[in-house]
Amino acid sequence: MPESAIRTGQQGKVRGVQIGTVQRWLGIPYGDDTGGANRFMAPRPAKPWTGVRDAFAYGAACPQAAAGPGGRMGFLLNHRYGWQSEDCLNLNIWATPDAGSRPRPVMVWIHGGSFTAGSSYEIAAYDGAALAERGDVVVVSINHRLNGLGHLDLGAAWDGAAARPELAGAVNAGILDIVAALAWVRDNIAQFGGDPASVTVFGQSGGGMKIATLLGMPAAKGLFHKAIMQSGIAAKLYSPEMTARVANLVLDDLGIAKGDLAKLQSVPMPLLAKAIDTAQTKWRGEAPKGDIDASLGFAPRLEPGSIPLEPFSPEAAKLSGQVATMAGTTLHEFNMALFNPAAQFMTREQAIDGLAAFLGKPDRMAVLYEAAARSFPEATPVELHAIVVSASMRQTALECLRARTRDGAAAAYGYRFDWETPVFDGLPGAYHCSEIPFVFDNAALASQATGGGADALRLASTMSGAWVAFARSGNPNAAGLPRWSPVTPDGSQTMVFDSQPHTTSDDADLLALLAAT
Repeated sequence: MPESAIRTGQQGKVRGVQIGTVQRWLGIPYGDDTGGANRFMAPRPAKPWTGVRDAFAYGAACPQAAAGPGGRMGFLLNHRYGWQSEDCLNLNIWATPDAGSRPRPVMVWIHGGSFTAGSSYEIAAYDGAALAERGDVVVVSINHRLNGLGHLDLGAAWDGAAARPELAGAVNAGILDIVAALAWVRDNIAQFGGDPASVTVFGQSGGGMKIATLLGMPAAKGLFHKAIMQSGIAAKLYSPEMTARVANLVLDDLGIAKGDLAKLQSVPMPLLAKAIDTAQTKWRGEAPKGDIDASLGFAPRLEPGSIPLEPFSPEAAKLSGQVATMAGTTLHEFNMALFNPAAQFMTREQAIDGLAAFLGKPDRMAVLYEAAARSFPEATPVELHAIVVSASMRQTALECLRARTRDGAAAAYGYRFDWETPVFDGLPGAYHCSEIPFVFDNAALASQATGGGADALRLASTMSGAWVAFARSGNPNAAGLPRWSPVTPDGSQTMVFDSQPHTTSDDADLLALLAAT
């Protein structure tokens, strides 16, 4: 094992390992154990250690509900669930052996799973080795608190019952963990060859929502310089009625009186996890239908001491205006046929009914469906269902990007991922998460999702190249792409990643209708 794999951080020395041409350090603590008296509190720095600490294996993920049957989605993602502990504030680093010769851009991955589940290694394609090697960058991925451990709204649940100002931030503890991880990167990444003055945060689904949230946090100012939100964006933060309700459901399930923090912090983790899961399930039964955000349950909310600003408000644009942004979706987010193969035989009427259940406003769904059919005349009803859902997400993302440009923030870019996997005879299409192997240049590693063919490998090279170009300069134009122009206050150019990348406005009518819905 090369001596060069030993690095010295602020807490102590860590020993990584080189596999092939890339060195990696896994499971490095950036924060202290969040159990016991630290449960629900703001993160604290990791305790120093003596000697050289091995960093060969991934650290613990935040405790979370057990995963259900994997099915086709589990096969495509090649899930790795690892182990769980409240001592979960850890991160992973990939870099080439000569990364210390000059500072390199840093790309920090924030995993998906809404605000309730997931980890830095849950999906096999999260491995950062190929991206570090091809892009000449330092790749970091992080674990942080989730669900009720990261977002229990004690400040609302105990209002008037406990004069404990430190509890106000409990609802945003998981996001505060991410800020702590970025502060660790600022203070330590130079030892691994990274440039703390060139940090890009990128994340998918819930990871994108977490990144959007960072844009409204004064504590995060200056810790990252570019941001990429993939298939997830938080246009606004979440309702205090929701966060207070799920917090009270947890307390009621445990039979804990309001204000009894010591008892809540001493509840054995299995009992607390059960109460968190029960509260989430109950809330989803109560939540307004047709409002995806309202069904989240555990999530961050506006709170003066931690997140005082809506992510895409004029005030947030002033705070984070120098951060270049990029956002987009896949073409077939939440493709019903992936979870229920019989859905491939869905009729037009069933697709419209499904859209009404998912998006609300049933009187508008037929209009949206027909607009999608005009834009994609070869698409089947189940594909059109997925296209409308995806377009609703992309329309929100583009509006958020336009808002930043209207408020004078740095350049913003929009994209769509259209490449359809050949796996399962092409039934999944360009599904939620399907772009991840391409972003990480892991089309070969994730061949169960991509097929591993030459077309997938070419697209992975092109797409990872665009992500790296953005990490270097805030501009994603790269080899293999036509000219990609940024979003303007009144319009946008969408880059489509497919076998032949191209720009498009093929669903402009659909997006306009969604904006008016």
